[in-house]
Amino acid sequence: MQDLAIFLQALVAASSFFVWVVRYDNLIQEFKQYALPDWLRDLAGILKMSFSLLLLIGIEGKHVAVVGFGARRYVAGETGRELSRDGSL
Repeated sequence: MQDLAIFLQALVAASSFFVWVVRYDNLIQEFKQYALPDWLRDLAGILKMSFSLLLLIGIEGKHVAVVGFGARRYVAGETGRELSRDGSL
């Protein structure tokens, strides 16, 4: 079970890195499509990358991983609510 948790932490961190670094141009287009400000995109990216780093650090210290995972869920929920306010989703 411990190995599964470590694998999932690394998978979430790697996927976040891929989306926010490798596919950043695609994110710019998506945020423009939903008419969201650039500062919100940048803030979401900084927070998600920071929390992904906490997940990786948390492989050694579990209390950090819980903070990283919980915060990522909060940021994802806030971003989702922002996108759905105008009814476009």
